[in-house]
Amino acid sequence: MGPFIRSNNTKFKSEINVIICFVLLILFSTYKSIITFPTFGIKSFYPIIMFVTSILCSIITSFIYSKITKNDLKAKPYLLGSLILPLMLGINVPIYLVIIGSIVIEIISKLIPSKLYYINYTLIIGLIILGICYFILKIDPYLFYGEVNTISNLKDIGTYESLITPYGGFKNFFLGLTPSVIGGCSIICILSLIYLSLTKCIKYKIALSSLVTISIITFFTGYFSGIGSWYILYILFTSSTIFGVLLSSFNNSPVTPIGQVLYGIFVGILFIIFRYFVSLNESIFISIILIGLLTPLLDRVGAKSRFHINKSFVPFTIAWVLIIGICIFMFINFKKIDEFKIISKDTNNNITSYVVSNENDLGKITVNIEIENKKIVKFDIKESTDNNINKIDKEFINSIISTEDVDSISNVDGYDDTCNSLKKIVKNVLKDNQ
Repeated sequence: MGPFIRSNNTKFKSEINVIICFVLLILFSTYKSIITFPTFGIKSFYPIIMFVTSILCSIITSFIYSKITKNDLKAKPYLLGSLILPLMLGINVPIYLVIIGSIVIEIISKLIPSKLYYINYTLIIGLIILGICYFILKIDPYLFYGEVNTISNLKDIGTYESLITPYGGFKNFFLGLTPSVIGGCSIICILSLIYLSLTKCIKYKIALSSLVTISIITFFTGYFSGIGSWYILYILFTSSTIFGVLLSSFNNSPVTPIGQVLYGIFVGILFIIFRYFVSLNESIFISIILIGLLTPLLDRVGAKSRFHINKSFVPFTIAWVLIIGICIFMFINFKKIDEFKIISKDTNNNITSYVVSNENDLGKITVNIEIENKKIVKFDIKESTDNNINKIDKEFINSIISTEDVDSISNVDGYDDTCNSLKKIVKNVLKDNQ
């Protein structure tokens, strides 16, 4: 599981520490569903129901298997897999899929002689269940019984207004109060990482190198593309990022220090590739599975580099080339959209009529404007793909078209990007009419 062999922890104590952290995640997720859906009755306790069901299925399957094979050594259930499965699923996953998944995981744990790859198989079964929800059942596994239909899928590129505001601010991301896997509570995952690292139950070098890699790429993406330096927190606290990093730290992973650092770096790189270029919310789980296949190779590199550090030069060079390459590509291709365009212009007597648009990450706003004696006398919103336009009151619009200093008008709280788009329209039209 982790580097507990070097510490005073026994295998049993280490597993207990991990189980305690996972149980806390389950309890918080249950609390979240209760306060979010207080009128749902027993359904509000669905996370803990999934947890108990998974554990019971594991125990029963293990008991039946031991009786069929007449091998009492097979009677011990694989509880860690039973805990991980519900944590990596969404709250809208049908209970029968949890039952089937738990049974399959328990059988696999009996058939494979080594526990080295158990967590990988658990992740694979979890991904298959999520895939069934998406493509066969046609349901969103992260939205509670379809009730949260006002919340769209998490995006990866956008503005603070489009990425953060719809979910109530960073506090909700930090506390895990957004659509995500059940184990997606960032604050508890962070505390678990710290606790399990201090108790030497996980390989902290993996977690640290993964988080640093993800942070470097997302920081440069947010800062140089004009999105903002806050963007790094958005990627870390959305969906299952922190929870996945926690899993990677005691999964089938290298035992050598350099091997662990390389493992964490490549998990971070692959996560970014899947997250941005394939748009998968489960990117971190897929990354863990795929990089896990490189564990023997990374350990060989780590063993040779222990006394000859130059042996690790090639893999570290590859990693940095990938990191720099991804940063450059994303800087070029993921810039913040903010484009003003004059669609038409017509002058009749003293009145100049405009049809203009401004497009940003929230959408395009098209406006009909009439100017007489260098003053706006008509301002009609023709169409808009920015859904926040309905939140902008007439008082704000009247203020920006009647003042000489448009930037002095305060934006409507929570809708800065939409307001700035309207301000830009007014300023550019008046500038063109001079």
